[in-house]
Amino acid sequence: MADQRFRPCGNQLRRWLLDSGNLVLFSRGDSPSVITWQSFDHPTDTLLPAMKLGLDRRTRLNRFLTSWKSGDDPATGEYSYRVEPVGSTQLVLYRGSTRLWRSSPWIEYQWSGKTDLISESKFNITLVDNDEEVVCEYNLINPSIVSRIFLDPSGHIELATWVEGSNKWVWFRSFPGEQCEYGHCGANGLCLPHNGQNFECSCLPGYEPKLGDEPKLGGCVKRRLGLSMCKNGEGFVKVSNMKMPDSSKARVQTGLSLSECQWACLGNCSCNAYAGGNGGKCIMWYGKLMDVVMDQDWGGNLYVRVDAVELEKKTQNSNSIRKKVTILVMSVVATLLSIVLIVVWFVIKRRRGLEDNKHKLLTWRRRLDIVIGIARGLLYLHQDSQLRVIHRDLKTSNILLDSKMNPKISDFGLARIIGGDQSSTITRRVVGT
Repeated sequence: MADQRFRPCGNQLRRWLLDSGNLVLFSRGDSPSVITWQSFDHPTDTLLPAMKLGLDRRTRLNRFLTSWKSGDDPATGEYSYRVEPVGSTQLVLYRGSTRLWRSSPWIEYQWSGKTDLISESKFNITLVDNDEEVVCEYNLINPSIVSRIFLDPSGHIELATWVEGSNKWVWFRSFPGEQCEYGHCGANGLCLPHNGQNFECSCLPGYEPKLGDEPKLGGCVKRRLGLSMCKNGEGFVKVSNMKMPDSSKARVQTGLSLSECQWACLGNCSCNAYAGGNGGKCIMWYGKLMDVVMDQDWGGNLYVRVDAVELEKKTQNSNSIRKKVTILVMSVVATLLSIVLIVVWFVIKRRRGLEDNKHKLLTWRRRLDIVIGIARGLLYLHQDSQLRVIHRDLKTSNILLDSKMNPKISDFGLARIIGGDQSSTITRRVVGT
């Protein structure tokens, strides 16, 4: 931490350069916590971890990024990156006063779509929106990493980290990278940035192109302008994976569930769409829906108001799809069941074949030979063997048959040897089965 003193306007001030990169000024007699001026309130083109971006409602200080005029001219350029505090908070990239790009609004403790570079897993982003301020800031999960967010003279927001070994900044992210600039598909239009190699425009449910077949020529308008959508059987159609519309003129209510948010929007005939999260935040859009983009990775669910005819059409399509899925599932289950039945039938048939072969081999004559063979074996153990042996566990599982169906007595684990002159013996334990 550097500590230097100087005398501007006759007042003795002290300046400290903090480890965070913040240069702070305070009067000599004041505590360092009483800051007269700090560089973090004037970020120019660079945002560091723990720097606030946004509006201080008490002092009306608005902190935002501004680009340089060129790479070697630090004069104020034409691009700026700001927190827009009206409606539902969102980040907006401007060229002069023209919007070029914006993030989705903040829903359920996070941005509802991919906002910019700080949505990476290496960073945490927080938003504070209260009576005193509406600001966002990012912090590193690993504080040993040195990083910065930079608005370059061409209007790109870039994220860089300092590589210690090579002693240089490495730029590994640049934003915005998508082709859907702000309002590219017009009012009530939907931009599809990943539709093959080219991005295309479509219309939201219940809308059609205003001019010709291309929405970007004039946006989209309601398909049935003469059909009222005010207490006339209308409803909502869910559109998934959406970057939410521009929320600068949206209304926000807190403490509402998703179903309560739906009823609140349905009860106001001017409400054209709504979205919400489990955190209880409900955003309702009135008028034109601007800058809606398909976002497969980070998008959320947007509920668009449609008339009764469109709602019935969507319901029928949904039921048709559900029936097709049901038929497909039943077909797959029936096929699998048929395969299982065929396998079971084959196994049973094979077992029956083995049983039939077994019965063919075990004729009554052969069975008699097996019994006689077992008897001869026992006779040998009891009389003819040098050591008389009592098996004591003779059962079918201990009789083995060789390839010629000759019986062999096995498993002498419980057998007992008796003397050659003995014809009987006494045991105190019950053995065998």
